[in-house]
Amino acid sequence: MPDLYIHVGSVETCGTEKSTKNSLVIFINVEEEDEDQKDKVVKKAVNNISWLKNR
Repeated sequence: MPDLYIHVGSVETCGTEKSTKNSLVIFINVEEEDEDQKDKVVKKAVNNISWLKNR
């Protein structure tokens, strides 16, 4: 199973490099209008990440 590291923010604010095997690196682009549908956007992202994890 892949390792899971979560960073909320931007690539510029991460400031940390990590090296790992069997990993997923996921970038999620969120638009301003997504704020109105936050629950739907988060649920879809979690479902997509879970699907990728199980591949």
